[in-house]
Amino acid sequence: MRQSNLTFVWITDRNQVLTQMNYKHNALNLIGGHIEEGEDCRTALVREIEEELPGVSIGMDIVVGAEAIGKIEIDGFNKKAHCATKYSISVFLAYVIKKGWLENVLCNKEILNRLVTYQDIYRGITDDGVKISDFPLPQLLSLVRYTERAFAQIREDSIHCLIPTEYFSLVAYDKEKV
Repeated sequence: MRQSNLTFVWITDRNQVLTQMNYKHNALNLIGGHIEEGEDCRTALVREIEEELPGVSIGMDIVVGAEAIGKIEIDGFNKKAHCATKYSISVFLAYVIKKGWLENVLCNKEILNRLVTYQDIYRGITDDGVKISDFPLPQLLSLVRYTERAFAQIREDSIHCLIPTEYFSLVAYDKEKV
């Protein structure tokens, strides 16, 4: 069976998650992608964030967990490779820490970035009819919800993180050290 290792980031803001249009699948999905040869899952994730969210400053705009909150494995069929595939997916939590950053990301005309609610993910479609990917968003939602309940106190207008500081890497990513 073919193996495919993926990593995604769950960037939350007030019970919504940042997604990006995947035109190949014509659906919204998380920021992230394949782990390349020689990369660990966090290094791959940082690369994917930098590729998919140009201009983002990790540690200044968003804070990304130092460790994945979990990994799920799903057996599926890869249409491109025409074979059965075991998907191993790592997910990291991230929180917006710079006011105005998210608004700039959402205004980017070249890339369709969009906030979706957890309810949208459950339904698989936004209120205005945009499809949400059925892989891996629904599978990751329960893992994320469990972790969020364990680590964050959600208020009406903001998220007050109670996450231990050692969980998050507040140091900007340095490509030379990886």
